[in-house]
Amino acid sequence: MDRTHRRRGSLGVAPGCARSAALAELRARADADCRQRVAAAAARTRLRGPILRGCRAAAARLRVALDDFGTGYSSLSRLSELPVDTLKIDRSFVSRLAGDKMAQAVVSTIVSLARAFELNTVAEGVETVEQLTVLEVLGCEQWQGYLHSPPVPVAQFEAMLVQAAPSAG
Repeated sequence: MDRTHRRRGSLGVAPGCARSAALAELRARADADCRQRVAAAAARTRLRGPILRGCRAAAARLRVALDDFGTGYSSLSRLSELPVDTLKIDRSFVSRLAGDKMAQAVVSTIVSLARAFELNTVAEGVETVEQLTVLEVLGCEQWQGYLHSPPVPVAQFEAMLVQAAPSAG
């Protein structure tokens, strides 16, 4: 049985790199890769033009996550200027969520700020059910960390997806 999984990924970047030429180059490469695939698969059809326009749009929507938001050199004044889709809440806040009202206030503020800018939020370093519960109460719907799984190689991740997929039948 052939199972196809829709994959969505994002690119995590440090705040200082969000406006870099390398990111612009990555978006251009995504567009070029899409164009090559379309050219190979649809060269003989009338749909090539519309498909290529879709590729440009997809490359322009390359998802970019701003890592470690709330620490280091994160700048609120520049947030609206950065080409990002997601704010990643640093694990230093997540690790203190259970008993630290200040950490909870920071996470709540980041979630509210992300909503105001129509951005997603992802909490990094979730290790306990208690941390996850607090994140859910604060409105953070996406998370990553050892509570779900340690980092795994791509092949192992794909096997996990296949195993978790409901069987057709």
